[in-house]
Amino acid sequence: MVGYNDKKVLVVENSKVVSGIIKKALIASGINSENITTATDGHQALLIAELVDFSLVTTAVHMKLKDGAQLLEGLRKNAKKESLNKMPVLVISSETDLDYAQKFLDLGIQGFIKKPFKTEDIQNSVRQILGEPETLDAPESSDGTSDDGAISEEFIKAFTDSAFDALGQYMVTADIAEPLEEETWTSYFSSNITLTNKDHNIRISISLYFPQKVACDIYAGIFGEVDMEQVNGVVQELGNIIGGIVKPKITGFSSEIYELVHGSNGGIDEETVIHFDLGLPEGKMGDEETTIPNDCAKPKFIVPFSVDEELFIYMVQIEKNVEN
Repeated sequence: MVGYNDKKVLVVENSKVVSGIIKKALIASGINSENITTATDGHQALLIAELVDFSLVTTAVHMKLKDGAQLLEGLRKNAKKESLNKMPVLVISSETDLDYAQKFLDLGIQGFIKKPFKTEDIQNSVRQILGEPETLDAPESSDGTSDDGAISEEFIKAFTDSAFDALGQYMVTADIAEPLEEETWTSYFSSNITLTNKDHNIRISISLYFPQKVACDIYAGIFGEVDMEQVNGVVQELGNIIGGIVKPKITGFSSEIYELVHGSNGGIDEETVIHFDLGLPEGKMGDEETTIPNDCAKPKFIVPFSVDEELFIYMVQIEKNVEN
């Protein structure tokens, strides 16, 4: 494989969702995940940049405390660490104001990517700024998950957006948290629901794992006094809502889903649309330890969500429908 073994990147973005997508795109570009640091605004980014030698900074435009332009000014005029004056900077924003664009050009940026973006946009910019990657030995998987590069960021985003929409129906505000460092987590409430297509022998499993406090706080915020059985029902229904929201969104990824399950040989044509049947949600209640599945033959992704600084886990697996 190829990659940038010694390159470190600072991602400055106020949205944890977008920050996570950028990070995945950087990993797909060959940057080691442990060499990617995130900051939520320009002020925090400047503090971090003075402590760590980065090869590249990616930044949004509009952020609290210090915006992208103020971050650039801070980097270019940094007297404490002169190396920051020429730090390569890639702007990633939906901003279309020409005055902003000119200001960034005057401050000497190395590239501008307009949102929404594709992984290829990040990859091309990384190569233009950092040069061609070197050949590296393939690293061993440390968490038992499949290579995230096999699943597109757009496909993952369809599921994360659906989770945000479903939580919004429960009047819950959540953020995507940092990737898991542990292979095992403990939950009290869990929910599982499947999307299946028997014609193409495909099953997508959506699983939610909630600590007791997170689920009970969500329930109490809506209904008041906690009833554990009812809380369990709310968690089940949340999985059901996510499945219903994401079901029409993923028809546009039919070819990708087919190849994830069956490989490229004998794949479907580009005009084929795979529709899924939504199963019934299944819920469990009681302390349960869950380990990340180590079957790398099954594509999957795991997203930790944060609600009031407490985590719950969202896992999606794509596999053959063994019940067919």
